Parts: sequence; C-alpha cells; structure tokens
Amino acid sequence: MPVGDERDIRLPEDDGQGACHVPVLVQEALDALALAPGMVVVDGTCGAGGHGRAMVAALDPGGRYVGLDRDPEFLTRAQAALGGAAGARVAFSLRHSLFSRMREVLA
Repeated sequence: MPVGDERDIRLPEDDGQGACHVPVLVQEALDALALAPGMVVVDGTCGAGGHGRAMVAALDPGGRYVGLDRDPEFLTRAQAALGGAAGARVAFSLRHSLFSRMREVLA
C-alpha cells in the first residue's frame, strides 16, 4: 500500500447512510512527522485509525505505535484498521484515555 493513498485507507463507518471517513492530508502529515522504520509514535487522538494506519506503514519494520482516544467506539474501529496494517513487524497498542493524560498512560 502506498503511504498516503487515501483510496487505500478509507475506513467504513456505517452511519446508516453509507457514509465513510476518509482521512485527509495524510501524506502531508507523514512528511511533517518524518517517520522512519523503528521509531516510536504516540498518536494522542487516534480516532478510527486512518492516519495511524499510514503511520504504522511508515514505522515498518520494528516500530511502535501507541494510539490514545477518549471514545471507545473509535478505538474499536482503530483496532480493526490497525490490526491488519501492523502485522508482526510493528507493535501497536490502543488506550482509552484523554490526550492530557498521556504521561500517565505511558508511564
């Protein structure tokens, strides 16, 4: 999957009307972050995992991704989105937490 190809990271979020979430500015975010294999990333507002999926691809191999979100429903969606993307070569974990409690979660 080419990193940042929005067609490949659409996350179905059934709202009863067939709508889906399409992450925007994915490549721009990755360029700004300058991620590389083996790095550790903490995503303070991972949502449904759209940007996280692209980050995990950039961290492969050997990286680690930690996603935080306050909404348990979005964490469920992020688990589905990241599960296949991470494979065995990138460790990832998702935590139900506020961004402001990041230090506590990571301790």
